[in-house]
Amino acid sequence: MHLESTVQELDLYYFQIDVSESVSRITSRFKFNPDLPGVILKENNKFVGMISQKNYWKYMSLPYSLDLAAKRSAKYLCELIDIENLIVSRNTLIVEAVQKSLERPAKLLEEPIVVKFSPRTYKLVDIHQLLVAYAKIYQSATKLIHNMYKELEESNKKLEDVSRLDTITNLVNRRIFEDFLKKNWKISVDKKRKILIYLIMFEIDCFKEYNDIYGYIEGDKCLRKIADIISSYLANTGDFAARYGGCKLAIVLCNKSGIQASAMAQNIREEIKELNLVNPSSQGKNCVTVSCGIAGMIPSFSNSPNTLIRATEQALDRAKKLGGNRQIMWNNSSATTHVV
Repeated sequence: MHLESTVQELDLYYFQIDVSESVSRITSRFKFNPDLPGVILKENNKFVGMISQKNYWKYMSLPYSLDLAAKRSAKYLCELIDIENLIVSRNTLIVEAVQKSLERPAKLLEEPIVVKFSPRTYKLVDIHQLLVAYAKIYQSATKLIHNMYKELEESNKKLEDVSRLDTITNLVNRRIFEDFLKKNWKISVDKKRKILIYLIMFEIDCFKEYNDIYGYIEGDKCLRKIADIISSYLANTGDFAARYGGCKLAIVLCNKSGIQASAMAQNIREEIKELNLVNPSSQGKNCVTVSCGIAGMIPSFSNSPNTLIRATEQALDRAKKLGGNRQIMWNNSSATTHVV
């Protein structure tokens, strides 16, 4: 059962007689089949009414009623039991039929519904059966809606993941990088944890010239290879890497020492050189190299993530001014240079 299911898909009952026939025929049929919801009465093949088995026995249980009715035609019942019938077409949705049934007066709620197939053919649907079908539809619809919401959540998550990632490097973008840094900074300050946070920033040397020589497609491939090297160092560490912008890539290290940060930067730089990506414009090395700035701070009310970013950029700028292919460690008093 589903939302588009119609009443004709249910197990319908077919019992109709002409009003000229004897009431005794109805009596014998109801006795033989107590589950039959009712009888459809017709006159000259035209629908004139329906009498439910429940109402039939209600009237026939009166003193002498059954004996008196047995001698009469079914037309007598039409005059005796005059109850408004609910008639729906065969293509009526089960959900709609239930709604119409529940809109009836309370005394008619248990009355079966007449289903019209053609001008000469009518069948009955038991109200209990109709409600059971409706319950199945409701259950199916609830499950469908749940699955739709689940698919929507998954789609939204995928969209969110896509919006977080830089499509070229598969690293997170600058917005997410800044959010991550601010979040960890705030946690450290609020909980008074003296957590040392290091920021490492790489920039590809002479990258504009590399793009001019090989084109932007090769330039993107170069960026992706360098990003893959950086990602490999951060796998399962809880540390964080991002594309900061252009040909700049950044790493955030929490609770690491300056020696660890410097060693990681040097190892990454060495692996980048080992890629042997030819760059004739590189400063005497003839291959792709990177410059690197490193800065570390303990978050406090007197500084901010922007303070750390500026310090790292200053160290990176100095590395580039000294010819590139080197890393510089920044500190509060001065910047120290490590050339490899």
